[in-house]
This record gives sequence, structure tokens and C-alpha cells, in this order.
Amino acid sequence: MKKSIILVAFAMVTGSLSAQTLIFEEKGWAADTTLKRGENTYTHPYFTVYGMGDYFINQNFSIGGSIGFDFGLRHIREFGNRYAMGGAFSVDIASHRVADTDLGMFKTQDNLVKENLELTHLHLEYFNRFTFGKSGDRIGNFLDLGIRGYRTVGADVFAEYDPGRYTSTAEIRAKNVNFVYRWHYGLTARLGFNKFVVTGAMRLSESLKSNAPYLTGAELPKYSLGFQIGLHK
Repeated sequence: MKKSIILVAFAMVTGSLSAQTLIFEEKGWAADTTLKRGENTYTHPYFTVYGMGDYFINQNFSIGGSIGFDFGLRHIREFGNRYAMGGAFSVDIASHRVADTDLGMFKTQDNLVKENLELTHLHLEYFNRFTFGKSGDRIGNFLDLGIRGYRTVGADVFAEYDPGRYTSTAEIRAKNVNFVYRWHYGLTARLGFNKFVVTGAMRLSESLKSNAPYLTGAELPKYSLGFQIGLHK
């Protein structure tokens, strides 16, 4: 009797696993994918590099010397073949190059070469995903529209100057400056082709306080545009 029960239980478990495998195949997922997922959920890390815009109306920071990097983990739940929703957590490091060193924090320093405002953020995001086209055994093509909030956990000003000797440039740094707002929010958008993604974001909150050592009413760029790679098959 016990042997019969064990055989029946084994058959049920085996049948259940087979059914889940078939569901994955119908949804186009390969068995050897690196994505961690259940029947209709999956999680994967990603990496982003981006630039920051709106420099036509923002003369405080240089478009050529400003860049950001973002590394995070994204979790997605599917509802049918064309819609999903998800969330993400990431660590973001952004370096904003001051366009005119005469307007920077270290403007009194002689022979100043460059000055950057370096920020570290922790991001939380919620998004809706709309998929299109054929996916095969990949994530496929998608459009993400989302909102995010983030906390600035580091705000330093870094500068280089020429000491006037036969040496390389010298460095000076001011840590944890107090003219940056710590809480922010904004909108996000992504257009993805499996693991390759074009990203865009718009900050809706204020970034710099009135005591910032830049032009009156200075703000960090509100817009960013970047390229992202999903770290999955």
C-alpha cells in the first residue's frame, strides 16, 4: 500500500514538472536560460550607462563630461503574453561636470582644470511592460513605462588643478556637501530588444538648494538617455 502511494505521488510530481516545462516552452523560454523565474515571473540583473541632457537650457553642467552608471536587479510578473508589471532596485553613480570652473565650488582655486559634482543614488522603480513581436526563447521586444523614487546617499565635489610644477594635476574634494536635495522622483521609459535596451528618464523633483555654488536657480539636468544591457540570455 505504501509503495503504491509513493508511486502515485511520484507520478503526480513528475507530471506536474512536465506540465510546467511545457508551459515554459509554450511561452518561449529556453530550459538553459539564466533568468530566475517561476511559471510567469522572473528576475535578472542589469547594467546601464547614460548621459544627461537639457543642456540647451541648463548652462551649469557640461554634456560632454557628465555621465552616469546604474547597476540593479529587476523583477517582472507576466499577465498574459503582451503585458507585465515589475519593480527594480538599483545603485546609481552620476558625475556632473561643471561647465565653467569660474562658477564652481572651488572657483577661488588657481589653475583649476575641472570640477565634478559626484552623486550616489539608491533607486526604487515600478513599471508596466508591453511586449510586441515574437520572443522565441528570449524576453523579446518590449516597452516599459514607469515611475521611480530615489535617495541621494552620497554628494561630493571633486576637482583637479594644475599646481604649476612638473607633476600631474593635484586633486581636492569636498565630501557630503549640503546643497543637494536627498529625495527625488521621476518618470522612466525603456525600449528593449531582448537584452539590449535604450533607456530614458525625467526627474520631476528639485535637485539643488538655493545655496548651491552655481548660477542662480541652478538645477541638475532633468533628462537622461542611456544604453542598458540585461544580464540574462
